[in-house]
Amino acid sequence: MFRPVAICSAWADHGLTSMATTTRALPRSGGGLRLNAFKRQLSLQSMVLPSLALVVVFVYFPMYGLIMAFQDFQIGDVPGFSTWVGLHHFRVLFQEPNLYRITRNTIAMSGLKLLLAFPAPIILALMLNELPYHGFKRVLQTVTYMPHFLSWVVVAAMMFEFLSGDSGIVNYMLERLGIIDTPIVFMGEAEYFWPLVVGSEIWKETGWSAIIYLAAISGIDPAQYEAAEIDGANRLQKIWHIVLPGIMPTIMILFILSVSRLLDANFDQVMMMTGNLNNRAVAETADVIDTFIFSYGIRLGRFSFATAATFIKSAIGATLLVGANQMSKVLNQESLW
Repeated sequence: MFRPVAICSAWADHGLTSMATTTRALPRSGGGLRLNAFKRQLSLQSMVLPSLALVVVFVYFPMYGLIMAFQDFQIGDVPGFSTWVGLHHFRVLFQEPNLYRITRNTIAMSGLKLLLAFPAPIILALMLNELPYHGFKRVLQTVTYMPHFLSWVVVAAMMFEFLSGDSGIVNYMLERLGIIDTPIVFMGEAEYFWPLVVGSEIWKETGWSAIIYLAAISGIDPAQYEAAEIDGANRLQKIWHIVLPGIMPTIMILFILSVSRLLDANFDQVMMMTGNLNNRAVAETADVIDTFIFSYGIRLGRFSFATAATFIKSAIGATLLVGANQMSKVLNQESLW
């Protein structure tokens, strides 16, 4: 019977060694010592400056435009100097009759992706890690992450072609197998939209997302596997007692980030799968917050209204991020900060 005694011993030995090494390497606390360390690493620290500049220019600087949510901004106005209207656009937003439907669709799609698409790369990484033939493993990994490099324009076009009611290969095969009698217009039926969104997301992104989990698995100490073999562990027991705990910090961090994007239903994906929002047959289940902002805000020139809706969405996303981070810290002692 497998008992993870040797694994715990290996962890303990590794932890004591790391602790001793860390204790010897840690300098004495003090602002002066930290400043000296920063100066010694100046050439390395300067490598982050381009990324920092991009974040400032494209993330923090545009935040000034949030003031438009409280103004009646028109084309030609200088942001911050338009007529002040206070919370008018927020009141209009919450009185919108379609608000419930677009919020429901957004949460449903994102929730299904979190439930089904989030575990998919973890499972794929575990499966790839167990393959004994490295050549086949590399080929399979390449094949699975290649769809990531296809734009949603291409993916949506492929879906329209394969799922077509007239000449689609899917309907042809279903008819030949006797599963259906008449072709189904998958891309024109509202009831199929959510499964198609989740399925296409899994197909396109699973292989690419698995890379980070494979990297985390490769960082697990081989001594733990050796200790497990001494204790008589089989493959499933190694996965459960070694691999999953080893990659749990990575899983939790990515889960926290995924929860914070619960109100993001992937605008590009929905936009392309609805034919640039022209396929109103699926509008009942396809309209989401991002497409609503685009259609009723930007397209109609209601920039202040669009900013107000985005402001609310971002505030809720930030709240979800903090909440998920605190919950993870309490349950698993893993967090972003």
